[in-house]
Amino acid sequence: MNKVSRQGRLERGDDTLVLLGIDVAKASLDCAVLTSTGSKPLGQRSFPNSPEGVDRVARWVTQVSGARVADTHLIMEATAAYHEVAAHRLAAAGMQVSIVNSARVRSFAKALGILGKTDRIDAHLLARYGQLVRPKLWTPPAQALRDLQSLIARLVITQGVMAGFRRQWF
Repeated sequence: MNKVSRQGRLERGDDTLVLLGIDVAKASLDCAVLTSTGSKPLGQRSFPNSPEGVDRVARWVTQVSGARVADTHLIMEATAAYHEVAAHRLAAAGMQVSIVNSARVRSFAKALGILGKTDRIDAHLLARYGQLVRPKLWTPPAQALRDLQSLIARLVITQGVMAGFRRQWF
């Protein structure tokens, strides 16, 4: 069973699970940490959306919760390409990752009567969503597939540029 110490850290139990909600923006990662049984965050903090910032998130979660990275379930929304660095890096570190549909999370918020929308509220809401809904885990695509997707994206951009030149010259 999970027990929370006076310092707010989890004490080892049979089903220790920490939920990390991250609201992703272009420049920042707003984070909230919950236990699998509590509704009050163990901590909330913002980090830069960069590889170094993501590494700081992983260290911070273990410090705040006392849980191992493998005992942490990250819940985040897909936000263009801004969520990819955090999702891939934290999954590689051993964290369980769920990338959820933002419309479902918004409906969940309305059902709870949460009408405010700030990055801090969204981070807490994502952790709470993970706690109550337990969304399916995301599996990162293989590196070869990621490389292929990157090449296709570059091809599409190049084709667009070439079409612009054709219109301009002919």
